[in-house]
Amino acid sequence: MTTLQLSDDKWFSGDVASGDGLGMIKGTGIVYRGQVRDCQMEGIGTMTIGNACYEGEFTNGAPGPRGKILWANGDSYIGEVGSGILPCGLGILNSNNGDTICGKNFPC
Repeated sequence: MTTLQLSDDKWFSGDVASGDGLGMIKGTGIVYRGQVRDCQMEGIGTMTIGNACYEGEFTNGAPGPRGKILWANGDSYIGEVGSGILPCGLGILNSNNGDTICGKNFPC
């Protein structure tokens, strides 16, 4: 296991040759902490981007297919997600005013 400080806002801990391990990436409004495979987000992790925080699965360097989203206004979502940290498919949306939309098939 090797830990590399790539820059002030990036680090990687794991097998450098394969690019597998744990990583943290900050930049361009994104903060990611989680599993890394082949030097990209893969497995379980947390990503903060804009006014949203996503916690869940990452596949091929992108959020999804399932996870939790929490927005700064207090709204939350659990279910299938698409790129851009948006509901995509079946899930439960809880709004900050107490409304709940359950089992909706959100458009991708």
